[in-house]
Amino acid sequence: MEGTSSVRLKKVLKMALINKLTASQLIRPVLRLHSYCYRLSSELAIIISKEGLHPKHSILEYESWFYNHVETSWTVLDVGSNTGIMAHLLAGKVAKVYGIELQQSLVEEAKKTFQLPNIEYFCADATCFFYQELQPIDCVVLSNVLEHIKNRSYFLHKLLTELPWRKPYEKRFLIRVPLITREWIVMYKKRLGLEYRLDDTHYIEYTQEQFAQELGECNIRVVNLDIRYGEIYAICMSD
Repeated sequence: MEGTSSVRLKKVLKMALINKLTASQLIRPVLRLHSYCYRLSSELAIIISKEGLHPKHSILEYESWFYNHVETSWTVLDVGSNTGIMAHLLAGKVAKVYGIELQQSLVEEAKKTFQLPNIEYFCADATCFFYQELQPIDCVVLSNVLEHIKNRSYFLHKLLTELPWRKPYEKRFLIRVPLITREWIVMYKKRLGLEYRLDDTHYIEYTQEQFAQELGECNIRVVNLDIRYGEIYAICMSD
């Protein structure tokens, strides 16, 4: 049997659909409400969490994907290290982790909560950081980072040419980005000219084709690609 709420909703919709004019007046505010509720749900979920973390960490388990694709001998650069959760996890497996984060408060929290002897955090803008002072790098981690950067081609080129890569013929990237085709309602909002992004600081949310093309233009090829919870997880290489 259908729940009471579902039955009431159907009655409201039937009344609205009696004429298309009413439906056209309702659709935009309803879609805006949908976006607002999504963001509010995230904030409330963090508040009621015992650890004070977003439940996506335990549900998506995206950190585990990165952990499973690094080697114990590697030095890893974690761009956009946030509060250090990813850096801390990777440091339990690899030889060295560098974390770069733009916000000072997040860097301070990382140093306080997720510090290990083989982690070094920097508060800096990754698009203009002086990478030459780092130890040789085996892998760059970009977890929900590229979509926040306007000039991504410049940034990727900088990483390719200025990082002290341990193996210049084997430059490895582990990348996670949001997929714009994650569900129909996202594309519908975009069609209507409404806010559709997961975060209003996103410059892009990708299709698979856009992602591959953008990296290809920087001479980075996608070696392996998975789709999880509406996000792209990709192992990428450049030589």
